[in-house]
Amino acid sequence: MILAWRFALVLAVALAGSAAAAAQARFLATFEDVPLAPGLEEQVGRAFTFVGAAGAIEETVAAGAADEGAVRSFYRPALEALGWSLEEDGAHRLAFARGRERLTLTFTPGSDGRLSVRYRMVARSASLALD
Repeated sequence: MILAWRFALVLAVALAGSAAAAAQARFLATFEDVPLAPGLEEQVGRAFTFVGAAGAIEETVAAGAADEGAVRSFYRPALEALGWSLEEDGAHRLAFARGRERLTLTFTPGSDGRLSVRYRMVARSASLALD
């Protein structure tokens, strides 16, 4: 399943006219089907996962000398190509949904000019009804 999502992203980028970008597509280690925006590096030591009867919560952080606008512009089409639907486009925050999963990206500009992005995935158990 993860390979299918990666293939979909690579195909979407290639069809958009950027075969070089498709070949260089990188993904988060914590969420193997969420691409890593250019200019960011995942801070793997800051990741955590909680799994319970109601579902799972996973978080990770990526940071780098990247522009928030460019990172937001990267994620909207990249995640939509992977089956995510944009639910929220607010100040310093994007939220997407796919089935029982919700992915929230929170952007924090640093005083040093670096951008930090917190990725939070909440996956509800199949036994719970969605609102």
